[in-house]
Amino acid sequence: MNENYIEQPFELRSYVKADLVRLYFPGYAYSTAIRMFNSWMKLSRLYENDLGLNSMNKYTRIYTKAQVKKIVDHFGEP
Repeated sequence: MNENYIEQPFELRSYVKADLVRLYFPGYAYSTAIRMFNSWMKLSRLYENDLGLNSMNKYTRIYTKAQVKKIVDHFGEP
């Protein structure tokens, strides 16, 4: 690990899906990371109406701050 690297605290804000996926799956190829993220979301049922995220699906490109909060509340901070 780079000695000069300083880990930044997670910032709760809107995210482009690619950026959020890279936070949760650092070190994975993007295609693998996005597949894993979508599987997490599907298995956890976060795409379903019961959690109020019916506007989210695997084609969503940008997550609002409220959507990111629900993801973080469910999975924890990346």
